[in-house]
Amino acid sequence: MDTNSQSSVLSRDTTVDILRGIAIFTMFAANMAALVLAEPHPMWFRFYGTFAAPLFIFLSGMMVAFGATKKKQGFNYFLKRGFLIVIIGALIDIGVYQIFPFTTFDVLYLIGISIPIIYLIFQSKSTPLQIIIALAILGVAPLLQKIWGYHAYPTEYYFDGTILPEDPSQRGCLLQNWFIDGWFPVFPWLGFAVLGAIFSTWRAKLWEFNRFLFLMVVVLFLVTGGILFHLSPGELYSREGYSELFYPVTYGFIFLALGVIGLLFYLVQRMSSLRIYLPLQMLGEVSLLMYILHQVIIRYIYGLYWPEQSMTIFIILYAVLAAALLLVAYGIRLLKKRWQQAPYLIRLLLGS
Repeated sequence: MDTNSQSSVLSRDTTVDILRGIAIFTMFAANMAALVLAEPHPMWFRFYGTFAAPLFIFLSGMMVAFGATKKKQGFNYFLKRGFLIVIIGALIDIGVYQIFPFTTFDVLYLIGISIPIIYLIFQSKSTPLQIIIALAILGVAPLLQKIWGYHAYPTEYYFDGTILPEDPSQRGCLLQNWFIDGWFPVFPWLGFAVLGAIFSTWRAKLWEFNRFLFLMVVVLFLVTGGILFHLSPGELYSREGYSELFYPVTYGFIFLALGVIGLLFYLVQRMSSLRIYLPLQMLGEVSLLMYILHQVIIRYIYGLYWPEQSMTIFIILYAVLAAALLLVAYGIRLLKKRWQQAPYLIRLLLGS
């Protein structure tokens, strides 16, 4: 951590930390459900966990733009940061799931790769070009799904020799996992990160001068997304218990997700000082570590001892997990005030 750790904590963007906390808190439920909640999952629950990932990715893009413009961080900084996040994603695949890394393209791969790419995109200094790039990445995704197909389950290679899906005719190539139908392929998810970076540069002006207009745009996205999603929701695959509503991503989902993200920004920023947000803020301050820990706990404790539970038991286990990780987050908050010069990797994990 930087030498003035307490000042660093106090200068954090409270709204962003709270929103990160919302993303990681709902992500706990979405990822727990794969091993702990008996299928089929009710639609309200699938909806509840669906917007964690787009919000998380959107915020990661915001932080790149903020670091580049406000903190004057350069390409080497973002290349190093992105590389380490990709390595963390690979270690989770290896250590938690015993799966060959760099194959399924999970969310940390997407975020790690997007960090230096976004930095390069924003060197153009042309907002219209940045918007065109973001919309192109988002817009081409459903078209690529139609042209090359979208697999109900991404191809996964396990250390014990298992290959999923078992039917060879249902498998895709690794490049298809990365770009079209992996867990978080480049198309469209990189587009959410780029839009997050654009929003970071607009945020102050939008909030200061066009608060009502911003809310109206959010409502327009929500209504448009709701209509499109209702008319054409896509297949809504549940992938081995991961039942978010973006397998595959559709145009309706894109509009709806951006509307939800905008609404959350509007609500949280207006009331970010409410004490009820403090637990979410603490989770958001160490979101990367929370992501790692909850994956380990779900895989090696919950998944082994409490698989396929009813919704009632699931909610109890969800509350216990959230409470335990909140205690960890609080402890780390205290630690960061005392640990003045932590190594860079530790600072990355602890959100400094």
